[in-house]
Amino acid sequence: MILSGVNYAYSQNTIDHHVVYKQNEAGIWYSPSVMLGKYFVLIGQVDAHYVWGQQQSTTADAMQNFNGFRLRAYPLIGILLGGGWALKFKFAELSMLQTKTKGEGWTKSYVAGLSGSTFGVGISKNLDFRKKSAKNDY
Repeated sequence: MILSGVNYAYSQNTIDHHVVYKQNEAGIWYSPSVMLGKYFVLIGQVDAHYVWGQQQSTTADAMQNFNGFRLRAYPLIGILLGGGWALKFKFAELSMLQTKTKGEGWTKSYVAGLSGSTFGVGISKNLDFRKKSAKNDY
Protein backbone atom coordinates (compact mmCIF):
# COMPACT_ATOMS: atom_id res chain seq x y z
CA MET A 1 0.00 0.00 0.00
CA ILE A 2 1.31 3.47 -0.86
CA LEU A 3 -0.14 6.61 0.68
CA SER A 4 0.67 10.28 0.29
CA GLY A 5 -0.79 13.44 1.71
CA VAL A 6 -0.31 16.80 3.39
CA ASN A 7 0.15 17.64 7.03
CA TYR A 8 0.67 20.49 9.49
CA ALA A 9 2.49 20.49 12.83
CA TYR A 10 3.02 23.04 15.62
CA SER A 11 5.45 22.98 18.53
CA GLN A 12 6.64 25.39 21.18
CA ASN A 13 9.17 25.47 24.01
CA THR A 14 8.68 27.40 27.23
CA ILE A 15 11.01 28.26 30.08
CA ASP A 16 9.44 29.50 33.34
CA HIS A 17 6.08 29.99 31.58
CA HIS A 18 7.75 32.19 28.95
CA VAL A 19 7.63 31.06 25.30
CA VAL A 20 11.14 30.97 23.82
CA TYR A 21 10.44 29.07 20.60
CA LYS A 22 7.38 28.54 18.36
CA GLN A 23 7.46 26.53 15.15
CA ASN A 24 4.92 25.72 12.44
CA GLU A 25 5.51 23.32 9.59
CA ALA A 26 3.39 22.27 6.64
CA GLY A 27 4.24 19.97 3.80
CA ILE A 28 3.81 16.75 1.91
CA TRP A 29 4.59 13.16 2.81
CA TYR A 30 4.98 9.88 0.94
CA SER A 31 4.54 6.57 2.71
CA PRO A 32 4.98 3.07 1.21
CA SER A 33 4.16 0.16 3.52
CA VAL A 34 4.30 -3.64 3.83
CA MET A 35 1.72 -5.70 5.69
CA LEU A 36 3.06 -7.81 8.57
CA GLY A 37 0.07 -10.06 9.13
CA LYS A 38 -3.55 -8.97 9.33
CA TYR A 39 -3.26 -6.03 11.76
CA PHE A 40 0.38 -4.88 11.65
CA VAL A 41 2.19 -2.85 9.00
CA LEU A 42 5.80 -1.69 8.51
CA ILE A 43 5.81 1.85 7.10
CA GLY A 44 8.58 4.00 5.64
CA GLN A 45 7.71 7.69 5.51
CA VAL A 46 9.42 10.66 3.82
CA ASP A 47 8.40 14.27 4.61
CA ALA A 48 9.28 17.61 3.00
CA HIS A 49 8.05 20.64 4.98
CA TYR A 50 8.18 24.41 4.85
CA VAL A 51 9.00 25.66 8.38
CA TRP A 52 8.31 29.07 9.96
CA GLY A 53 8.10 30.50 13.45
CA GLN A 54 9.70 32.64 16.12
CA GLN A 55 12.61 32.13 18.48
CA GLN A 56 14.05 34.07 21.39
CA SER A 57 16.70 36.50 20.16
CA THR A 58 20.16 35.95 21.62
CA THR A 59 20.80 39.71 21.96
CA ALA A 60 17.42 41.00 23.20
CA ASP A 61 14.29 39.89 25.00
CA ALA A 62 12.34 39.96 21.71
CA MET A 63 11.15 37.15 19.46
CA GLN A 64 12.84 36.79 16.07
CA ASN A 65 11.06 35.39 12.97
CA PHE A 66 12.61 32.51 11.04
CA ASN A 67 11.71 30.28 8.09
CA GLY A 68 13.23 27.36 6.24
CA PHE A 69 12.59 23.70 5.47
CA ARG A 70 12.75 20.22 6.98
CA LEU A 71 13.49 16.93 5.18
CA ARG A 72 12.84 13.77 7.15
CA ALA A 73 12.72 9.98 6.64
CA TYR A 74 11.67 7.46 9.27
CA PRO A 75 10.27 3.96 9.80
CA LEU A 76 7.04 3.26 11.70
CA ILE A 77 5.18 0.20 12.95
CA GLY A 78 1.42 0.54 12.54
CA ILE A 79 -1.45 -1.31 14.20
CA LEU A 80 -4.58 -1.25 12.05
CA LEU A 81 -7.62 -0.55 14.22
CA GLY A 82 -10.29 -0.82 11.49
CA GLY A 83 -12.37 1.78 9.71
CA GLY A 84 -9.23 3.47 8.33
CA TRP A 85 -7.79 4.19 11.81
CA ALA A 86 -4.24 3.19 12.78
CA LEU A 87 -1.98 3.57 15.80
CA LYS A 88 1.59 4.34 14.66
CA PHE A 89 4.93 4.09 16.48
CA LYS A 90 7.99 5.92 15.09
CA PHE A 91 11.22 4.42 16.42
CA ALA A 92 14.04 6.05 14.41
CA GLU A 93 14.67 9.15 12.30
CA LEU A 94 16.99 10.76 9.81
CA SER A 95 16.20 14.45 9.36
CA MET A 96 17.61 17.85 8.50
CA LEU A 97 16.16 21.19 9.56
CA GLN A 98 17.52 24.31 7.87
CA THR A 99 16.27 27.74 9.00
CA LYS A 100 17.22 31.36 8.47
CA THR A 101 16.46 34.52 10.45
CA LYS A 102 16.57 38.02 8.99
CA GLY A 103 20.13 39.33 8.79
CA GLU A 104 21.74 35.99 9.69
CA GLY A 105 22.93 32.95 7.75
CA TRP A 106 21.35 29.53 7.52
CA THR A 107 21.27 27.33 10.61
CA LYS A 108 21.25 23.56 10.09
CA SER A 109 20.42 20.83 12.57
CA TYR A 110 20.47 17.09 12.01
CA VAL A 111 18.87 14.13 13.79
CA ALA A 112 19.89 10.56 13.04
CA GLY A 113 19.50 7.24 14.79
CA LEU A 114 17.58 5.54 17.56
CA SER A 115 16.96 7.55 20.73
CA GLY A 116 14.23 8.94 22.93
CA SER A 117 14.06 12.06 20.78
CA THR A 118 13.26 9.99 17.68
CA PHE A 119 10.47 7.95 19.31
CA GLY A 120 6.90 9.03 18.60
CA VAL A 121 3.35 7.74 18.88
CA GLY A 122 0.41 8.92 16.81
CA ILE A 123 -3.01 8.02 15.54
CA SER A 124 -4.07 8.48 11.94
CA LYS A 125 -7.19 8.21 9.84
CA ASN A 126 -6.93 7.28 6.17
CA LEU A 127 -9.48 8.86 3.88
CA ASP A 128 -10.00 6.55 0.93
CA PHE A 129 -12.27 7.72 -1.86
CA ARG A 130 -12.13 4.42 -3.76
CA LYS A 131 -14.97 1.90 -3.57
CA LYS A 132 -14.08 -0.68 -0.88
CA SER A 133 -14.68 -4.39 -1.00
CA ALA A 134 -16.30 -6.07 2.01
CA LYS A 135 -13.11 -8.00 2.96
CA ASN A 136 -10.80 -4.94 3.22
CA ASP A 137 -11.65 -2.72 6.23
CA TYR A 138 -8.40 -0.84 6.49
